[in-house]
Amino acid sequence: MFRIVAVILLFTAVLTAEETSPFVLENLRYKLTRYYHKLLGSIDNDTKCDKKCTIAQRKRIKKNKIHIITSVKSTEQKHLSLSLNVRGHIDLPNISKKLHLVFSQQGSDTLTNRQVDRENENVITDTRFRIGLKYNFYHKNALDISTKLSFKIHRPFGPFQEFSVKKLFTFPHDDFSIYTRGSLYYFYAYTFFAESLECNFIQPLTSKYLLAFANEWENNAKNHRNKRLTHHLRLHHNFDQKNHLVYWLSYGTLAERDSHYRAEWRALSVSYIHYLNKWFYVQTIPRVVQRKEHGYRNDVELSISFAMLLGI
Repeated sequence: MFRIVAVILLFTAVLTAEETSPFVLENLRYKLTRYYHKLLGSIDNDTKCDKKCTIAQRKRIKKNKIHIITSVKSTEQKHLSLSLNVRGHIDLPNISKKLHLVFSQQGSDTLTNRQVDRENENVITDTRFRIGLKYNFYHKNALDISTKLSFKIHRPFGPFQEFSVKKLFTFPHDDFSIYTRGSLYYFYAYTFFAESLECNFIQPLTSKYLLAFANEWENNAKNHRNKRLTHHLRLHHNFDQKNHLVYWLSYGTLAERDSHYRAEWRALSVSYIHYLNKWFYVQTIPRVVQRKEHGYRNDVELSISFAMLLGI
């Protein structure tokens, strides 16, 4: 109970800061973003560029963003725990129009990862900070084919190669879309493969409500070829410009020796996102989760995330 109260007080302090010092926060964000774009521009300008590409180059440089999410999680069994999710995609058009520098890090809780940063490319969780090069073979007509070579920034470096295909199918008459992605990973240090598949069904209901059904499958050879299948049913509620609610019903299964998928955990969550401004928001997620290892008893968890976007 004390841990939950402490997190609520921290959340209140951030909201107070929004009212008392918005200029200070915005000024800090502006300086960091300006320095970030200036640094990328200086790197990109080291290569030759004719006059025609200057304007387009500046526009693409300013599209580079960094998403930083710090999460505090409290459970009934553990003390407060901290996790960091970072995602960045650096586009230097003067150096290459198809080659990009990417970096990312996730927390150890896969469900929290999906709830605080659904755009993170890694279905297979990796808690280490990684940096790599991504090359786009094809990016057109809602189809993206790419490969990525990624390294840890400290030993063991654990490089892996990822080949990924993403496709968005839209049905304008029904206002319905399907997002799919398949990835194949090869871990050089351990000489094994891993695979992941995603299939997401998205249906807007009204101007304020959207229903999504996400399905994720992974086969990680490192874990004795354990296969996992996870489902997330989400109802998005855009309350207003500053407040967004997502109701989550999640179900995770694990394939056993007979290849049948059996329940590993299930969870009911509510995600509340409050935007302090367009580049900073706070996300609160109360959750009831039942895990097989705990006899499917109800465990109450609370996580609060503070997220910042640089580059907008």
